[in-house]
Amino acid sequence: SVDLTTRLPSGLLARVWPSDRILLGIRISKRLREELTQHAPTVSLIQKNPLVHGVRFSRITALDYYKTLQQFPLSKIELSLMGGVEESNVVVEVLEMAAATDGMSKNIVQLDVYNHGLADLRTVMLSHFLSKFENLRHLSLDTNLISCPGAVALSEVLGKLSRLKNLSLCNNSIGSQGGEALGAMLGKCKSLCALSLEVPTESVIRIAQGISHCTTLKELTVLSDDHFESLSSTAAEALSRSLSNCTNLEALVLDMAMEEDGPVLEIAEGLKHCLNLQALDLSGAGMSQEALVSLGEKLNGCTRLDRLDLSRNQRLDVSAARRFGAWLGGLKRLKTLELDQLLGSEEAALVARSCMKGGCTRVEELVLNSRPGRWDPGDPTHVVEVAAWAGVCPRLRALSFNHHPIQTEAFLNQIRSCGTLRELSLQACSLTQASRFALARMLAALTHLTHLNLSHNLILGPGMAVVIGALGYCSGLVRVDLRRTGMEDEGATAMGQVLRKLPALRLLVLKGCGIGSSGGDMIARVLPGCSRLEELRIRWNVMGPNMEQKLLRAAGSQISVDLEEGALGEPEFTSE
Repeated sequence: SVDLTTRLPSGLLARVWPSDRILLGIRISKRLREELTQHAPTVSLIQKNPLVHGVRFSRITALDYYKTLQQFPLSKIELSLMGGVEESNVVVEVLEMAAATDGMSKNIVQLDVYNHGLADLRTVMLSHFLSKFENLRHLSLDTNLISCPGAVALSEVLGKLSRLKNLSLCNNSIGSQGGEALGAMLGKCKSLCALSLEVPTESVIRIAQGISHCTTLKELTVLSDDHFESLSSTAAEALSRSLSNCTNLEALVLDMAMEEDGPVLEIAEGLKHCLNLQALDLSGAGMSQEALVSLGEKLNGCTRLDRLDLSRNQRLDVSAARRFGAWLGGLKRLKTLELDQLLGSEEAALVARSCMKGGCTRVEELVLNSRPGRWDPGDPTHVVEVAAWAGVCPRLRALSFNHHPIQTEAFLNQIRSCGTLRELSLQACSLTQASRFALARMLAALTHLTHLNLSHNLILGPGMAVVIGALGYCSGLVRVDLRRTGMEDEGATAMGQVLRKLPALRLLVLKGCGIGSSGGDMIARVLPGCSRLEELRIRWNVMGPNMEQKLLRAAGSQISVDLEEGALGEPEFTSE
């Protein structure tokens, strides 16, 4: 079940869609459906597709699915069903018929049921049918209504799925008893390679005991259903012992509060044995700076790390940043580094210096945002060192450096050399009228940009007109956020002129920019020609009700316009 209502060039879908794939109940426009029928006859579609024009998925009956599946000699069946809470009966009926057909039940290798409102009764029924799918390798039941009884029923069938490799059960409410039941059966899943669970913290001990037998495990995600409850030292110790057995582990995501140093150090002790570790996400755990530094010191042997997310933990001071940076500098394979709200400008400079010295220059995605509302001007050269690091990363695609005061043009001039950049975010960086020409020159050089965020920088009308004019060089822009930039009518007029040069633009944010009627009129005039624009957020301006209505008429049904009549002020500062 996929969404293909997005406008695509004529003939594109038929050329790229695999001829051995069958589309069932997809959300697809009439033109694209005709193209597929004409150019790819081996791709079958339910002819009376009720999803066209947004009709509810629940009107597709289970029998339609079953009959279509029966028409083809399929060696592998991957069912991906996405819908709403009233549609869980469709899932159960489809699987009931499939389970009763020998040839079909043996060929189902993947089942992904997302947001179907599966509650306990239907999950128990589903579990009964799952036992017939002996070759099932992938099972995902994320975002449903499964609680303890449903989780217990699923745990009973896990032991029979000897070939199961991937199991995901997030965003449900399985409770501690459900988590413990699943943990008890995990040891029987000898082929399990990827596991994602959302459980209470008290269930972690049982989950950890089950994981210790899964020596083939490569990806592990454990989420807490209560972010106010910290992981206990006992649970962390059990998890550490399990991790030391999972020597093939390549990715760990642990979304649990760890406000004491003990649990962090226990987990780090277990990760020391995971020498193949490539991705680590401990964001939002509330770890102290000492725990972060100790984590780095214990993971010195994990030199294969290429994705690291330690965002939203306690901010590092200068001393801790220096030690932390020394560890990061040794991660020469690092491609994604996210340290959101972890570093001030001086600390970010220390990390950048260590990474350049250590040869950590393969980074492709870099997030070094400071904390919102924390203004610390410091030495202007600090931000330049971060830009210098970005400049020596030849594959850098995304840079987010929000809430750092950029008081020197040298930063912007350095970023100009990052010709591979696709995404750039400089939100609330104290960019002013004085930065307009340097900012424009930077944008003119970054011709591959697709995402740009310059929001919450007070660059007034004439300055914004200069900056916006440079956007014409970035013809591939898909998302542009210029909220709270003070562009006024002059900047909005420039925006209207440059929109014609942005054929790929889908989202434009101009909230709270002081745009009046003349600026709104210019934007309204060019909207009908913006063939791919899907959303325009332009509330909290001063255009007046007549101009707002004109914008709505110009947008038509193609473009969603976010307007709130009479709302001229924005709520207190937030970071989106």
